[in-house]
Order: sequence, then structure tokens, then C-alpha cells
Amino acid sequence: MGADNWEACPRCLDRAVKAYAELLASHGAKYGVVTIEEWATLSSNLPSPPDDEDRDLQTFREDYEWWIDKGELHGSWRGSCTKCGLTFKHEVGPLRFYTTGEEES
Repeated sequence: MGADNWEACPRCLDRAVKAYAELLASHGAKYGVVTIEEWATLSSNLPSPPDDEDRDLQTFREDYEWWIDKGELHGSWRGSCTKCGLTFKHEVGPLRFYTTGEEES
């Protein structure tokens, strides 16, 4: 394959966002139940919300390449997550852009 790139896995990001929402709901349920000191400690220990820039979520590897063969353009893109196993593949071509013997008009 030609190039490789690491991005946030959309499935893992979705799962992390849902887990964070559950954490916030659990945290909110403690309001008024625990002391103000405990609430302040719990609040200060809350992690940041997940986003696609989180290094621990960048587990989706993209591989792609483009090539020309006898007047045809070909392309291939593949992606897979090393954490959850999400995979996707897309191919393009052949797209003919030149035929042998074709002259400029």
C-alpha cells in the first residue's frame, strides 16, 4: 500500500462519547447526596470529553494508493481499527482516460 494514516475510529469515538455521557449522568446523580467537598473532588476528577483528536482513539489505520496502468486510473482505500475491528474498503477504477493510438484533437 502507498500511504498510511491514523485517525479516530468512528465506532470507538461513538462508544467513548456514550460512556462519557453515562459518567456525567452518574456524577450528576450524586449531587445533593454527597457532601459539597466530595462533590468538588468528584467534579475536579472528571476527565475531558472525548473527541477525534484524542490519541487513544486514533486507532483507525487508513491505507490507500493510486496508480495508472495502460491509460487507466486505479485506486484503493482500506481502513481498519486495531481496537474494535471496524473495517471498510473502497476501490475505484479502472477509469480509462487514454486509449492507445488516440491522437490529440
